[in-house]
Amino acid sequence: MGIFKKSIAILLAVLMVLSLGAVMAFAEDELPPGASEYFVAGNEKLCGSNWSANDEANRMSFGEGGLSYKQYHLAAGTDYQFKITKGDWDDSANVFGKDGQNFVFNVTKECDVLITFNPETKEITVTGDGVEIPSGLNFDFITVAGDNKMDPAFLNGIKWDPSAEQNKMSTEDKKVFTITYKGVSKYEGYEFKFVINGNWDSGSWGAPKAPTEDTPADALDYDGSNIQLNVTDYDYADVTITLDLTNFDYDTKSGATYKVDIVEGKAPETTAPETTAPETTAPETTEPKESTTVAPTTNEEETTTAAPASSGDTQATTASGETQATSTEAQETTTATEETTSAEETTTATEETTVPDKPIVPGFYLVGSEEVCGAEWDWEKPWNYSTPMTASADGSYYYKVVNNVAKSDGNVTDEGPDIYVFKVVYVDERGAVTWHPDGMGNNTQVKVEEDGSTIAFTFVLLSSSPTKPNSNEAVVATVYKPGEQAPDVPTPPTAPTTTATEETTVAPATTASTAPTTVKPEPKPTTPKPSKVTTKKSNPIKVTVKTKTVKKSKLKKAKQTVKAITVKKAKGTVSYKKVSGSKKLTISKKSGKITVKKGKYKKSTLKIKVKVTAKGTKTYKSKSITKTVKVKVK
Repeated sequence: MGIFKKSIAILLAVLMVLSLGAVMAFAEDELPPGASEYFVAGNEKLCGSNWSANDEANRMSFGEGGLSYKQYHLAAGTDYQFKITKGDWDDSANVFGKDGQNFVFNVTKECDVLITFNPETKEITVTGDGVEIPSGLNFDFITVAGDNKMDPAFLNGIKWDPSAEQNKMSTEDKKVFTITYKGVSKYEGYEFKFVINGNWDSGSWGAPKAPTEDTPADALDYDGSNIQLNVTDYDYADVTITLDLTNFDYDTKSGATYKVDIVEGKAPETTAPETTAPETTAPETTEPKESTTVAPTTNEEETTTAAPASSGDTQATTASGETQATSTEAQETTTATEETTSAEETTTATEETTVPDKPIVPGFYLVGSEEVCGAEWDWEKPWNYSTPMTASADGSYYYKVVNNVAKSDGNVTDEGPDIYVFKVVYVDERGAVTWHPDGMGNNTQVKVEEDGSTIAFTFVLLSSSPTKPNSNEAVVATVYKPGEQAPDVPTPPTAPTTTATEETTVAPATTASTAPTTVKPEPKPTTPKPSKVTTKKSNPIKVTVKTKTVKKSKLKKAKQTVKAITVKKAKGTVSYKKVSGSKKLTISKKSGKITVKKGKYKKSTLKIKVKVTAKGTKTYKSKSITKTVKVKVK
């Protein structure tokens, strides 16, 4: 009997150890010494955020054997995509996928899905009852998306919208696809890509990212760079674009080719609208009747106020070549949220002041951080808020001096904290924009350590045309602290000793067509007296956030608005900007109210990262604080 009891005790002990091991495999304990943290970075349908390299909600757990784990509960669907990162995209050696590409899987039925990563072998596995790893390319249609450069014929006048029905390609065998645009105007620098199922997350083809002398002229890369199209021989042309997937290999993502046929065309016909004189009818005169007042109908459950259409967030990924198109929704604004919202507050949250566009001024502009560029990454119409860079006397380079810049301490960007970031774009006569990258195709960074500093920017165009960026081009920023005399005309940066071939910029953007005209130098800027700046105090802004809850039953009927951010002691105008997070969440720039879009939801937690900025005053500095807000759907 004693032996039996001892055996039972040993068995129970073994079971406890095994159970503990199973729990530890998914435990989020502190990492062992020398171990790295990993994140799942993927599309929104998988991760809740859109390709965020360090979203806390997608941090992997450390388990047995040095493996990292992340578990999700997913609905049936296709095109779940992700990669594994160490918290950023900066070093490609620390980003892991399937043969260098996104790991793609489908879910045939709702189930728990486990993603496992082995840091030693770099092997990724995805398991679950309904998980299916596709073995071939599965799609319904292909669209062409790109930059029409303000031309109404190319891409049917639609810029970077992969879902546009007008740009669906025709096919008979799902191997060769074609589309023709008639009456495309003469222009150098049109750009485009081929997009699967009208969605960037589903995949795309573009120009080779690292072409060599041996790269065929018609070759395409899966998720490649923008393809450039030049119409130079005719004032108007008919352009036929062909995509050939006959030899495309899904495993290697290679073998796709394309061609462009350009023939002389005609200018698009324009039809003047018919004008008819309105009929004039004398109004009838009637005796006034006794007025009757009708009580307004009220709905105790929720109050709905019609609001003007609001525009969703736009993101331009200037280093990756991917574009996320602007989505515009005109929906009802409902005040039936978790908290009571007055009609006056709702109007403030949705009302937008329309500022008329200024005349287009061609030239090179700085776009990026608002503190140095005039507006936060507003690259579509930079002439509305800024002036172009000045051409040097000999026209060999361009420069701009920005005075009275606040220190970058506390400024948070996607590239990191405490820096300002920017690029150079060229705007042509019709308002089309071309991005000019630095030597690596990334944003240029500058750190400003003291308030009241001056930054001198210089840029050398290395290509024959401002619409054909060169990868060796660079914009140089030199910072002068208060008291240091900045030059009225900065000296040009040193040009590279080797000349690179002209190539398209990695970032999807708008482009220019003709060489810039020489611009007369601007009046010499005056350096502000540092004594007036150094007396500024730190902005005492305080920001707190609360988790809010909305009901999925109400989201079926209308979008819901919540106030989750509280700002106190701010000096200067307060503004709010979405940094990242769920596409289902938007935020009002003025009020900071968060809107959950109308739709069908399951119980879930949505996240949005918001940058709150107090502009500052003559006495107080500008300051930004970034917070993450959670909205629970029940």
